Amino acid sequence: VDLLPAYLILFGGPAPGGQAMADAPTLGLDAFCQKFLVWTDPQGITHLSFNDLLAIADRQNVHKAIALRVINKRLSTVFGDALDAD
Repeated sequence: VDLLPAYLILFGGPAPGGQAMADAPTLGLDAFCQKFLVWTDPQGITHLSFNDLLAIADRQNVHKAIALRVINKRLSTVFGDALDAD
């Protein structure tokens, strides 16, 4: 299979993710460790994609603990702002 360039980056800290999983252990399936996908489209433009943790909680029908909300806000703010910068 031929694929355009793509890199999967895994990261996270056990304390914040663990706190979020204390209320909803199944979040460990999709939300933790965190993942970024850096990928190139057919036009050669590079993109960064990552999951919205609150959307994962909705999909799993689990409680959106404060720890989960904080992690999601940090990711969205830091990487959303970085992606919007020119």
